[in-house]
Amino acid sequence: MLKRMMSLLAVLVLCAGCACALAEDEAHTLNMPAMGLTFAFPQEYDSAKGWIGTDGVMEFYDGIYYMYLYYCAVPRDDFDRLYDENQAALMSKANVLFYVFAVGDGKDFSEVVNLTGGSLSEEGALKLGQEGAFSFYLYWTEDAGYAAAIGDEFGAEYTALCGLKDQVASRFTCYAPVNEYTGMEGAPIRFEATDLEGNPVSCEELFAAHEVTFVNIWATWCGPCVSELAELQAIHTRFLEKDCAVVGLLTDLDLDEARRLMEANGITYDVIVLTSNDLTFVFPYSGIPTSFFVDRNGCYLGTKFVGACPDQYEAALEPYLQH
Repeated sequence: MLKRMMSLLAVLVLCAGCACALAEDEAHTLNMPAMGLTFAFPQEYDSAKGWIGTDGVMEFYDGIYYMYLYYCAVPRDDFDRLYDENQAALMSKANVLFYVFAVGDGKDFSEVVNLTGGSLSEEGALKLGQEGAFSFYLYWTEDAGYAAAIGDEFGAEYTALCGLKDQVASRFTCYAPVNEYTGMEGAPIRFEATDLEGNPVSCEELFAAHEVTFVNIWATWCGPCVSELAELQAIHTRFLEKDCAVVGLLTDLDLDEARRLMEANGITYDVIVLTSNDLTFVFPYSGIPTSFFVDRNGCYLGTKFVGACPDQYEAALEPYLQH
């Protein structure tokens, strides 16, 4: 439990280092069915000079989901170019605007406070609504130090955006969350990939090699992804004798950085790169890291983790490996 709490705290600190589902439209709505939320961007967000983005929905703990919106102090027209040139440097200019939590099982925000060891407070949470067993909360953040560090123009804009709490809260619509994984158990997982040297990899052959394959979707620029690499290697080593192997599925193309991280963390398990199919068409994931288990026939076993959850993996694997 302590490791899981620290994992979330790492995300709360490092989440600006994981940019994937980004705001691009001039006027648009974010749809988050896994959380049961939509968010209609205020005009001030759509007209902001800086970039505003999100990593999508992530699972904090069983029955608790979260997302965040962040501000990046670069002109939005330059974001894609700068992202391609140096993701880490770009994300160092980013900071969270707010978090939203969906808390299920009839629980309230005190459950999030407890799981983070009190690092978040009930006083800082604004309840957005209730749908069935789920309660929805907006958790606002504002960092005066960040505002000062990014210069007068961007700092003033960030501060102004942070002042829109009531308006932002009014732009959320809550509904019953939709489980994107319902009915997926037993579904085949198929994709085309290469190894880091560009050689074709057959996912059918990859999965057939072991009773269970632990697939970890990650990226070199994702702080929480990188933080669990060493533990994934330890799990791979311990579980090989039980006919289970870890496979890393890399979502970016910084192969040199991937090799460096693998060497630094002693990674010996296979890391492969998607070549043609977007995996979201095969396996619905909205944030990274995401991990899931596949059987020898390449079929989804019905267990998935969104976020770095190294203290939960082994207990989840064991039932699939008992003979």
